[in-house]
Amino acid sequence: MSNAVILCIAGAAMAIVAVTLVVATTLTGEVDDLPDMGPSERGFWFRRWSGPDTGTSRMTGLASSLVRADLRLKPFEWILAVIAIAVVAGIAFGLLLGNPLAAIIGVIFGVCACQLFLSVRQRHRAVLFETQLVDALLTLRSALRAGSSFPQALASVARATPSPCGDEFSRVIRELDLGLPMDRSLNNLVERNDSEDLALLVVAVQVHREVGGNLARTIERISRVIQDRLRVKGDVRVLTAQPRLSGTALALLPVLLGLALLAISPNYFKPMFNDSLGLALLGGAAISVIIGYYLLRRIARVDFY
Repeated sequence: MSNAVILCIAGAAMAIVAVTLVVATTLTGEVDDLPDMGPSERGFWFRRWSGPDTGTSRMTGLASSLVRADLRLKPFEWILAVIAIAVVAGIAFGLLLGNPLAAIIGVIFGVCACQLFLSVRQRHRAVLFETQLVDALLTLRSALRAGSSFPQALASVARATPSPCGDEFSRVIRELDLGLPMDRSLNNLVERNDSEDLALLVVAVQVHREVGGNLARTIERISRVIQDRLRVKGDVRVLTAQPRLSGTALALLPVLLGLALLAISPNYFKPMFNDSLGLALLGGAAISVIIGYYLLRRIARVDFY
């Protein structure tokens, strides 16, 4: 593929991205003025302009994924970013390797890289949230024992806890100020954060609101349970460190070997990029490495129920 053809494709792709940006801005203008609500509330406003059966549930799910990754982007903005990165990666691969298949591989690489980035951000935020949740519960217990009401105790947690845990409780306070019921705000909190410990806390609070009891003592017991779970998870992570590192090393070994061959003897390794069969072999090798890495990580992962 000549450079002129690749540049024409790049220009057309950028024009498509620009038009999509204008359309997305027009469609989401009504949603921009909304307060910070949970996915269930935002879904109502999406349905107002998208109509039924037009992928509203998918957009709401993507919005939840972006919130869990702590990315302050709207779904359309994320989709446009993925398209732009995929186009740039495809053009870069096509220009560097001079092969149409390389451009296709570059597009796939750009999309997979964005998805990997989103997953890593979600995992990092989830771990940080669960770590901060113990301190948040202790603050909540102290505030309740001091005579504060439950909303006042939540406000104390929001002020005393750093991000992301403090931001989530601040969002609950804002939803309560907007008039949402307590149960709905807590359910939105669980939807935004895939945490079994948080779900246990919300269930305990909802049961307490129905039947009464000593909420401070219940929260203290839940905090102890979470501390024990975190300790067990830490022990398991130490015990499974070797297979996880082995999977990472085996996944990086072919990549490092290929880069070494490309640096030592470019003419020897260049046919792998210039020939269609070589690109197909590289694609098959990449798929095999990804599958092997996933299986090793899955074997080393321990599920807690």
